[in-house]
Amino acid sequence: MTVTETILSGVPASVPSPTLSRGERLLVAALALISILPIWAAEWFPSQNGPWFLLPTHMFLHYDDPRWDYQEHFVRVWQPIPHMLHDILVGLAALAVPLQTAEKLVLTLNALLLPASVFAVLSVAAPQRQILGLLAFPMMLSYPFFRGYHDFTLSIPLFFFSLTMWWKTRTTWNAGHLVGLLALTTLTWLSHLFTFALLAGCIGWLELWNSGRLGRACLTTLSVTWPGWLLTANYIRLSSGATWVRPSDTSWLPLHWTVENFIRQYFHSISTPAYVLAVLAWIWLAVLAIRGWRASGKSIASAVRSTLGSPLGSLVVFLAVAYLVLPDKLIGWHKVNIRLTPFILGLALAAVASLPALSLTRRWRRTFITTVSMLTIGISTCLTPEVRAMGAVIQEYRSGIPHLPQGARVLVVHSANPRFGQVRPVTRAHEHYHIERGGANLYSLPALNTLSIMWYRQYPVENRLPRWDSRSGRFSAELQQAYDAVLMFGAPDELATLVVNSGFDAVHRQGRLALYLKTRPNELRAALEPELLPVAVDEQHELPAFQQPTID
Repeated sequence: MTVTETILSGVPASVPSPTLSRGERLLVAALALISILPIWAAEWFPSQNGPWFLLPTHMFLHYDDPRWDYQEHFVRVWQPIPHMLHDILVGLAALAVPLQTAEKLVLTLNALLLPASVFAVLSVAAPQRQILGLLAFPMMLSYPFFRGYHDFTLSIPLFFFSLTMWWKTRTTWNAGHLVGLLALTTLTWLSHLFTFALLAGCIGWLELWNSGRLGRACLTTLSVTWPGWLLTANYIRLSSGATWVRPSDTSWLPLHWTVENFIRQYFHSISTPAYVLAVLAWIWLAVLAIRGWRASGKSIASAVRSTLGSPLGSLVVFLAVAYLVLPDKLIGWHKVNIRLTPFILGLALAAVASLPALSLTRRWRRTFITTVSMLTIGISTCLTPEVRAMGAVIQEYRSGIPHLPQGARVLVVHSANPRFGQVRPVTRAHEHYHIERGGANLYSLPALNTLSIMWYRQYPVENRLPRWDSRSGRFSAELQQAYDAVLMFGAPDELATLVVNSGFDAVHRQGRLALYLKTRPNELRAALEPELLPVAVDEQHELPAFQQPTID
């Protein structure tokens, strides 16, 4: 018996995967279209970290363009990193369309691949119950998606596509299958290292369960993931000078928070009503599991033993335990265990769908389709106006761009950061100014060097772009010399007065946004430069812990 047949729990691999009916295919297409509408509801998609990644992509493309001065502040890194696939796709699209359109096109692809990959998994695990893949739609525009973890969200469908292809071809490998698998696992690595490691572990787990031989499981896994491990070795070498690694920034949340966050930190993005609707949709997973268990006639203890005795069921249980054990923060990397949520849910759906005793009568099928479809439409209806409102905040924030000189060094001061659900779209919005005008600020993604395709020319970055503690009540001569502009959002009057008294004039105000430019000539900057010794980008220069930006 093959692992596929074992996983399917009684559904033979030889059974052809029935296609959805024509009406169901049209419904899937309609729900897909409805689900991506929020992505296009604003001119710039207002994710929290999105501009953080857009700027390095733009800088990489226009590094040699004389209209910008990126070469003065940054260097391109021609090394593969496991968080760059989204950047590559946006960069390629930006060769043909404006940057904001390129980002939304790639995000649309990102979102649509998730339900496609879940349907693909179900085509192998439970071909007669593919319709349960509708539950992927409430997962599309999640908290990670709006938080701007776009490489991570792109890695989720790549995980499911890779696992599906391995299931289908592991007993009938040929050169084409192997090349396809190697390509998929490498793309997964380029999207997110965590997901790549999880994919390798899942393949190894299922192969070990099938063969009972650890050596064979390891060889099978290596045979389809070896390019990613070679890239990992190179990335570890590259990361010897990582500025973002902070062993002290490792912590666990209380158990009750961890349990709550399994749902809330994935489904609750920018709208509480949308969050509630998504959770209501996924209650179907529990309903179907209970229905399958009751139809089997097994006791609870027997059902638990059956779950632990199956490859897919035991894998879901293992990942659920891992979720409870893993920290919330690990060496400076945040939301660690939350990243398991979509994989646990997807694999749990496949496990429940493949229960032999689960019966979807016409009435049950119709009820499932109707409720999930209505909830999906409701989610999109709730998210769209929130995206518009967030987009209006971004437009307010971007209003000062025409007044900023080309190549300005900008001091960013946020005294206000409006919250939409769990997302704050202003957090990285200052990067829009450098996309349009060049220059630099202290808080760009290259401060975390090995997580970006661009690095600052010199580390510590604070040597050239000093940090300002606005609570200190003073604006030092060093700050006045280092910066050409101060960009403030929601700042109180006393801060604005302090900036003006330090040699800056207000040149633009709109709503909570204020832009100040230095009134004095900038000869003083030249006096600072001789004190800055060049730093090789492959050497380790660790920033003081209290000054380091966080990766979250």
